[in-house]
Amino acid sequence: MDRLKNIRKSLLQYTFLFLLIGITIYLVFKTLDIKMLSNVMVMVDKKFLFIGALAIMCHIMLEGVVMKIIIESTHKVNIRFIGFKLAIMGFYYNLITPFASGSQPVQIYVLKKCKMPLSKASAVVTNKSIIFQIVVTFYCTILVLMNFAMLEKQMKMIMPLVFLGIAINSFVLIMIILVILNPKKIKYFMRITIKHLSKIKFLKFLDNKIESIESFIDDYSKAINFFAKNKKVLISTIIVTLFN
Repeated sequence: MDRLKNIRKSLLQYTFLFLLIGITIYLVFKTLDIKMLSNVMVMVDKKFLFIGALAIMCHIMLEGVVMKIIIESTHKVNIRFIGFKLAIMGFYYNLITPFASGSQPVQIYVLKKCKMPLSKASAVVTNKSIIFQIVVTFYCTILVLMNFAMLEKQMKMIMPLVFLGIAINSFVLIMIILVILNPKKIKYFMRITIKHLSKIKFLKFLDNKIESIESFIDDYSKAINFFAKNKKVLISTIIVTLFN
């Protein structure tokens, strides 16, 4: 019975995967003029195509290394090349979903399927995102400061938007870190929110979920705090992300 259930589940997953691939291919052929591709291939220098493909492969490999380091420091999973697999999934779903929003839910789902607790799976993906945002903000700030005179001269009108983007990114990072370090406040606001939501008839079941949600928040906070305090892991992931 269990075997039949697993076969059905696998069949459903592969059906969904092939359906998604089919929709992607259809949209590509529908929205792009494929006939122009041969002309573009003639115009483009082949060495740049090779460099681009190599850069993508390097990006995926380094992304996989970062994921592997974070996973092993949070909750070891006995799956070969799990970091590399998650990196490929993240890259693919970032390309096909609006605002590159599809990678994180998929990665959390896969980690959960690998018998990692949901709180720790969420912590792994969050830690990865925080490291990436820190490095990107650092790069952007340095590049803007180094080329400030040129940017102000050539793109004076958009400079306020550049600084606004850096400021918002920095603010969000600071707020995420503060929220992570103070789980008591999160639980307090969660209780208030559930108290109001449970007044709605079809959301009354949320009252029974408070303990499990609090347990999730505690595990989530512990996993992220452990990562933040593990200086060796933190520094190694930042260095790899810098190269990435």
